[in-house]
Amino acid sequence: MAWEWVAPVATAVSGIVGIGFTWYAGHQGRQHVERVADKTAASQLALAREARRAEAYADILTMVLHATTAASDGSAPSFNGDIGACTAKAALHCSEGTNKILSEWSGHLTEYTNVTNILSEGPPDASQAAVAVRRKEAAIEGMNSSLRCLQKQLNAELTK
Repeated sequence: MAWEWVAPVATAVSGIVGIGFTWYAGHQGRQHVERVADKTAASQLALAREARRAEAYADILTMVLHATTAASDGSAPSFNGDIGACTAKAALHCSEGTNKILSEWSGHLTEYTNVTNILSEGPPDASQAAVAVRRKEAAIEGMNSSLRCLQKQLNAELTK
């Protein structure tokens, strides 16, 4: 008679312990799912950033390549607003070194455009025309040099 209370108490204690372990296992499972979801979201965000960066690099390089090729061929580069968009993309996604190279290229493009305008209006004499032609050739060479540097720089940034 003194031991009659043991069975109900043992049953109750084992039930409470079972409920506690069940809750603890569920809690660990929820924490695991949260950690996996956080890691997945972070990796997807990193992949999306990398894709946007690669797209920006491709847009910048395409614009610079087309403009440099057009200048080398003697035609006027057309941009359709690409310069502003590419400058913004470069500011957002590129390193300081890449922005410096792009700025140098832009300076050569401005020089090319200015000299082309002078030549189209007709310089006052033949010696000024020869100087303008040399300046135009130097601007084209500068654009080509900047293009090569930009290609190397963007490749280095994409592979790091």
